[in-house]
Amino acid sequence: MRRLAVSFVVVAALLGACGGKDKPPRDTTTGDTAVTQPGLSYYDGPPPWPLAGQQFQRIQAAGLEGYKAESLVVHFHAHLDVFYDGQPVKVPASVGIDYDAQRISPMHTHADSGVIHIEANQDATFTLGQFLSEWGVKVKGACVADKCGDEVAVFVNGSIQDMPAPDLVIHAGNEIALVLGTQPPDIPSTYDCKAEAPDTTLCPPR
Repeated sequence: MRRLAVSFVVVAALLGACGGKDKPPRDTTTGDTAVTQPGLSYYDGPPPWPLAGQQFQRIQAAGLEGYKAESLVVHFHAHLDVFYDGQPVKVPASVGIDYDAQRISPMHTHADSGVIHIEANQDATFTLGQFLSEWGVKVKGACVADKCGDEVAVFVNGSIQDMPAPDLVIHAGNEIALVLGTQPPDIPSTYDCKAEAPDTTLCPPR
């Protein structure tokens, strides 16, 4: 808890200076999807997609609670790779963390490594669509940003999933690859979970 409080104080100025100002998301909300909210804007075109602002509001729009401190009742990690027309897209640091409001989502990132941290006060279901909404990427039905239908695919541990990508439930140790548009030559099937989390409860045997 102390680590989070210190981080809020030290990083708040930096977040305000660089939190997604390079390419602001467009206000394209329609009110007909559970992971967008009127008054917030979402990326609905090609990347780059820097971290969008108003993270606390985005946490709430995704149907998640903004904690005042990290909770480790439920704690595990997964990894997300995103590809747009065959090119990798960086998953930004501090998704789900609002330093100004001093709130943190149970699903968030600390670094831009693609590692998603689930640190919740109770067992719950966390989906890829909720995470994308926190990030600021538009999710509407089975569409992500400006890709829909066959242009959106999701893989877990190298295997394609037969479901809309936003509905994918995030589980411990999973390597998730979200593919938008043209598929890259290689789909990652693993990631080095233990490099960041040697605890086997965070990196269960595969």
